[in-house]
Amino acid sequence: MTPDSHEFIAKNGRIIMIRGARPEDARAMVDYLKTTAGESENLTKSPEEVVITVPEEEAFLKALMNDERRFMLNAFDGDKLVGNVYLAEIGSRKRIRHWASMGIAVIQDYWGLGIGRALMKAALHTAEKLGFEQVELGVYTNNENALKLYQSLGFEIYGRLPRACKLGKDKYQDDLLMVKTLPQGGTSNE
Repeated sequence: MTPDSHEFIAKNGRIIMIRGARPEDARAMVDYLKTTAGESENLTKSPEEVVITVPEEEAFLKALMNDERRFMLNAFDGDKLVGNVYLAEIGSRKRIRHWASMGIAVIQDYWGLGIGRALMKAALHTAEKLGFEQVELGVYTNNENALKLYQSLGFEIYGRLPRACKLGKDKYQDDLLMVKTLPQGGTSNE
């Protein structure tokens, strides 16, 4: 699925383009994944675990363009990929097709500029258009800025997974499980 594209002005005055991911973004995506994995303990991968190749990422992005139940949005500052959000249905069975999961990251130099909010709003809008009724995500307990962002967008905590992320021998983070109910009126999934 190819979501709508739009520009917005970040808090630093830069024009940021948000658009659907494309196969030609593969090199930038691999570099971005390695960068974000090394900048924060709030993601599920460490840098050495980002082992996807450019051709593999290109194939993944090609498949996304033809998939009506999942999509990726990328945020660009000029040619630089600075943020990303991915949304996918939980499952294709009729009883759970209304439900999607979301993940997001922004490069550290761009934190606090409104890019995460813009990506989230665009992804939630696209999810509504696809007929999803609710979206879930997880956020580690130490990620206070992300937690505030998600709550400001209407996500509510519905659970907590203790020790979900192991950061060291005796260092763990709990995962707060969050959900947002979307307004009805999107296209039907039936």
